[in-house]
Amino acid sequence: ANANGAMGYTRRAIANGRIALFKGVWESLDLVKQTKADCEKAIALDLGDAAAYYVLGRTHMKVSEKPKIVRWPLGLGWANLDDAVKNYEKAISLRSNFIMYRLDCARAFIELDEYGKAREQLSTIATLPTMDEDDGQFRKDAQDLLESIKGK
Repeated sequence: ANANGAMGYTRRAIANGRIALFKGVWESLDLVKQTKADCEKAIALDLGDAAAYYVLGRTHMKVSEKPKIVRWPLGLGWANLDDAVKNYEKAISLRSNFIMYRLDCARAFIELDEYGKAREQLSTIATLPTMDEDDGQFRKDAQDLLESIKGK
């Protein structure tokens, strides 16, 4: 991949994001900030880069797990669940049959207490073709989430 092209930035964002998740977001502040910057650069270069939108959404989601008052002094006050959802939804609009995007979007909706929107994403997952080796587990996770929000 062209290191200065959208795919290069997206791949680096994915790699840095995985390292940050493995080490822990709070032990990897620079990686988290670089992941966000790389996603934004990839999107600026290619508005159709579904993976970049997804990784940016996931970055917002993971960082938002800590209260803003804790994140702000660390330079992570930008993260929020609304932006997580916007980026997940954009990724889904670009690659609507990719189960992982819908599953994480549903998780964000649940955090926002938007259960109807979460159910919509989770129910759609059952109708999608298998595209990734993890889709079987993602389908099970989606079913479990649907069960957990019954009546909400």
